[in-house]
Amino acid sequence: MGMFNLNESRVTSHESRSNKGIALILALFSLMFISLLVVVFVDTVTIDQQIVTNYARDTQAGFLADAGVEYAVYKLKDDPTYDTDTDGDGNVYPTDTDDYDSDTMNVGSYKVGIPTGGLPKTITSTGTAGDFDNSVEAVISSSGSSVAITTWREMEEGV
Repeated sequence: MGMFNLNESRVTSHESRSNKGIALILALFSLMFISLLVVVFVDTVTIDQQIVTNYARDTQAGFLADAGVEYAVYKLKDDPTYDTDTDGDGNVYPTDTDDYDSDTMNVGSYKVGIPTGGLPKTITSTGTAGDFDNSVEAVISSSGSSVAITTWREMEEGV
């Protein structure tokens, strides 16, 4: 009755410390796992954001190239013999990189080459947005007193 066993007390104390150590290890592993998930999530979001930015720049470059063609139509409506051959060698952009008209807008710029002679004219326009370039080639001809685009094609990169 009322006997106190010292060995029992020590065993219980030792088991309690062991459980606290296991709980600490489990908590650290859980924290490492959650940290890894956060890193993977942030990396995925960053990559997705870059993909969206690249798509937007590429699309903007295409629209800027289109704007260059529309600029050429505008100029040729006023003067069907208008050209960008400033040095008179018969070559314009993209063959002669100095003979073009251009405009810069909020998202980028375009360059358009309008050859010498009367209509029809095959013009080339390149839009640039960031690191992205898109080019369009169009044939502009006249019908009576109007000027129209008769063919339009997007060109492969590197043009």
